[in-house]
Amino acid sequence: MLRFFKHGAVFTFLGLLLLAQAIPALAEEGVRGNLVDVGWLAKNLNNSDVVILDASPETYAKQHIPGAVGVNIYDLFAYGFGGISDAKVEQYFQSWGIGREKKVVIYDKGGDQLATRLFFDLDYHGIPEKNLFILDGGLFKWQQQSLPVTKDISPGPKNGSFKVTKLKDDLRGGLPQLAAELVAEKPDIIVTAGPQPIQAVKNATATVPIVMAIVSDPVTYGFVASLSHPGGNLTGLSMVNTELSSKRIELLKEIAPGVSRIAVFTDPTMGPQGLPETAA
Repeated sequence: MLRFFKHGAVFTFLGLLLLAQAIPALAEEGVRGNLVDVGWLAKNLNNSDVVILDASPETYAKQHIPGAVGVNIYDLFAYGFGGISDAKVEQYFQSWGIGREKKVVIYDKGGDQLATRLFFDLDYHGIPEKNLFILDGGLFKWQQQSLPVTKDISPGPKNGSFKVTKLKDDLRGGLPQLAAELVAEKPDIIVTAGPQPIQAVKNATATVPIVMAIVSDPVTYGFVASLSHPGGNLTGLSMVNTELSSKRIELLKEIAPGVSRIAVFTDPTMGPQGLPETAA
């Protein structure tokens, strides 16, 4: 299960169901595997061995946990997949105060996927798993317990000593195998997003309820029979954005009436993306 968790690309937010492991350097109360609760973080808020990362760039300036470092996960091109050099990643991590022996607690606004995505990036680039934690419930749970938040930007931490030595390419395993491993853990429910992960999980089980956190057109993909009566074990949210493709072209022509040729750049591995609607 932990292996599946580390694949941010495989699922987006799976309820953070992680295996328990001993963390001798930290108080055990409030620590469950790679999860820490808000009570534990409140007690360790001023612990110099703990780095707190806020993975919600949209809300960090408005409110965040005191001492947390704001992280723009989009700078990492999520999931550690390409476009950014190891040297640049190392620079980012060090600027956040990360050292190989520091404990890193990650959170987002709650009910989001950004903390798990950042967890994967850190793990993928070599931060020891035993030092990586996610705040259970995120900022939402923190505030629910009436714990302090601030708008003040924390002084930049002292640069950490982390060095990228070896990427964990084994984390980028095949979706079918990972989906099968997840189902074998007998979860009560699976929450996932994106066409490839959804298809992999759908193929792996016909009984465990699957919630699609976000998908453009589940009917066209063949995930459900219809939006009103999906059938099977899948349900969730649809953006239905393929129906808007032709409207986007209309708006573009209104803004730039001189346009006569439009190129559409897509990834064919992502399945239906409204190309017929765009062409129309």
